[in-house]
Amino acid sequence: MTEQKYQALMKLISEDQSPPFYGDFSFWISTLIGILGVYLSFIAFKEAREAKKAAKAAGSVVRLQSITIDLTEIIQRLDKLSTELNYSDARDFYNELNRRVRRSISVLTTDAIYSAKTTEILQTLASIKSNLDNVRQTGTADQTLLAGINLYYAIEGEFSSLSGQLADLCGLLEQKTLEQ
Repeated sequence: MTEQKYQALMKLISEDQSPPFYGDFSFWISTLIGILGVYLSFIAFKEAREAKKAAKAAGSVVRLQSITIDLTEIIQRLDKLSTELNYSDARDFYNELNRRVRRSISVLTTDAIYSAKTTEILQTLASIKSNLDNVRQTGTADQTLLAGINLYYAIEGEFSSLSGQLADLCGLLEQKTLEQ
């Protein structure tokens, strides 16, 4: 580059008195839009986090209500226990009841609020099984009304206790639902 070209270039640079880029109005508009975008993104993030918390709480309430409905159905079945039972029907009823109750309360056993009540329910289920085993009809025992009544009275007290315990647990679940 020659001295003349260098001088011409320097003259062009020194004559160019355009304002700096930050003096332009469009720079400030784009900067403001960028800052507003970052702010709105932050607000959206906070709202999404709150929505996630609300969804978890709603899921918990639905789970508790579902368990309450299952337990209420079981309680209603317990209240309709017939005196005309044979051992096979009583065993089948117990097995169904045992399976449904255990499935329903299994998610509650680790929660301190429900652990005492669930332990009590599990003990009552074990007592019912023991009482059933004690009145098992063996051999050619007839299935008379007397045998059915004896079977009924052997398990009725425990079923009644279980019904009350399940009702107590339903109350605890409903109370927890109301608190959330």
